[in-house]
Amino acid sequence: MLSPSPQNQQDGRACADDGHDKCGQGQRVRSPRAVRAPDRDRAGKLHRGDSQLVQRSDTLAPGRGPRSTKLCVVTDRTRRAMTEPIEAIAVGDPRRITEDILSPRFLAMPYASRPRVEVAARPRDRLADIAQRAADHLGFGRESRKRPPSLFGFWRPEDEGAQIAISSLMAVVAEDGLLSWTAPASKVRYREIVRTVDAGALHGDRRRLYFGYQPPLGDGVLPDWQFFLDALETAKQVAEYLAAFGGAAGVLHYFAQRLGPAHSGLRTGSATWRRRGADPFAFDRWLADGSWRPEQLARVLGLSPEETKAVLWVFGFAESPDGTWRPSADPEAELLRVLGKLILNTGYQQGTAEQRRSAVERRLREFGDTGRVQPFDWKELDWLNLGDD
Repeated sequence: MLSPSPQNQQDGRACADDGHDKCGQGQRVRSPRAVRAPDRDRAGKLHRGDSQLVQRSDTLAPGRGPRSTKLCVVTDRTRRAMTEPIEAIAVGDPRRITEDILSPRFLAMPYASRPRVEVAARPRDRLADIAQRAADHLGFGRESRKRPPSLFGFWRPEDEGAQIAISSLMAVVAEDGLLSWTAPASKVRYREIVRTVDAGALHGDRRRLYFGYQPPLGDGVLPDWQFFLDALETAKQVAEYLAAFGGAAGVLHYFAQRLGPAHSGLRTGSATWRRRGADPFAFDRWLADGSWRPEQLARVLGLSPEETKAVLWVFGFAESPDGTWRPSADPEAELLRVLGKLILNTGYQQGTAEQRRSAVERRLREFGDTGRVQPFDWKELDWLNLGDD
């Protein structure tokens, strides 16, 4: 019986970037999960605990025996790194690229009605590679190569009957353990998705990938972190003013008091997130996609648990009885969700500081008078005078 080489005994690891495992002195040994049945029959398998020792000739010539033989240790870690099947779901059609797939009609389409196919995903694959593989199976591969998909996301249990979440930017956990938004979603590799899921920073099923085709839209400018921080300071000042001279003074005074430390925590984190590719719009879209435990979220944000709670509160989350923070979980959180949308979209549409202040004051006054929050409506932005300099 062959015995594993010292290097293999020490490593117990393999690389499956291209469906093969690298073993021993640089020779390639095909993984038993990545080969066809006839190849598996030729591989001698020896089981040892939770690892699988695979004896395999690295080269075979017609009519001749193997030139050399290696023994490769395939561990549980290696198995997780191998190719796995995922379901790729098309949103939109590259043959009709003029359609706006971000409209409610497309985003709320029932899951069963969407074109989808099961394809293989390898650790080194970019999401665009997986999408192209799916497009080839679905019959529009040629058109997809001309107009590649730009929007990606993952299926969530709440998608049925609601609008799905897809974006051109995807937050992934980098090798240093912190979140990064530096690569377009299309260039994110599947192994980065696996790492992000393992860190608890991706809300969705990694084995159900949405890929969407979208024509260029809009000419707005996304607000930066300084804009967002200034807007929060404005909201604090307005709340203090209304608390002093308006109704429901207690509610708005408490709200203004909480905005102070939350603003400080956000300033601490935003400097890092800016360097790692996130603007407030991208950060909000990622954060709103799930429910979070501060202790777990703090690790990937680079903050303390208390700072993380302050950031969650600013973006419209509230703590549930089980310790999980959920979006719009109480009236105050819903107010902050609406204020955030107003702030980000007045910035995107280049509204003035006075227009932003008026929109925030109207919402805070309504909350102070009634204790209720009306859902955000895009018509609230119709009054913006976009011609002002």
